[in-house]
Amino acid sequence: MTKLTTFATNGGAKFTVNAEHGARFQALLNDLEAKGYAIDGKQSGGYNYRNIAGTNKLSEHAHGNAVDVNWSKNARGSKGDIDPALARELAARHGMTWGGDWKNPDPMHFEVAHGQPGHVHVEGETSAPQQQAAVPAQGGDMGWLAMISKTLGGGAGQAPAAAPGGTPAGGGLISGDPNMLAQVMKPMQAQQPMQMGGQGQQPIDMSRLASILSNRTRLGV
Repeated sequence: MTKLTTFATNGGAKFTVNAEHGARFQALLNDLEAKGYAIDGKQSGGYNYRNIAGTNKLSEHAHGNAVDVNWSKNARGSKGDIDPALARELAARHGMTWGGDWKNPDPMHFEVAHGQPGHVHVEGETSAPQQQAAVPAQGGDMGWLAMISKTLGGGAGQAPAAAPGGTPAGGGLISGDPNMLAQVMKPMQAQQPMQMGGQGQQPIDMSRLASILSNRTRLGV
């Protein structure tokens, strides 16, 4: 369970975030205000237990690892009204990523950069409970993950070597390709049906499994 904290910026806007990152978010937003940017507390926020729109993957907001600032003025897909140079400078200073630099810009959004202390999520927690598919339980079933990882080129518990541009050599798990996983799983299942969570044989959700494997690979677990 994510431990949360609530703080107010110098201008009075309140945000609730992961307690691990409370001080860093508060410093970021205070610095933004100090540069003359007015934050509207009614148009801004942090923690929100929800999935990323159109997916079954939890948003960084669901972990308290992100804040949105003045969403009406900084709508997704727009340029927004935060000076890009300032947003990048403050994000870098405080170990953040700014959504305005994404392929589909989200200029309201600041999130803790991957790899920062405290950014690791609960293992296997990739979607909101009401939409979660069955996931392999800890223990013996984790052997299947190691077997598939090794088959796809990552080695048990080890991420595939990265090719130029950050793409794992030979594809690997980061691609999260359910069709590839289905091909790999077919001969394995013929030898030994997979037991899910001690509840007997269950259909395997390849998209869900791809997401789990991708997360384990990224986190190095």
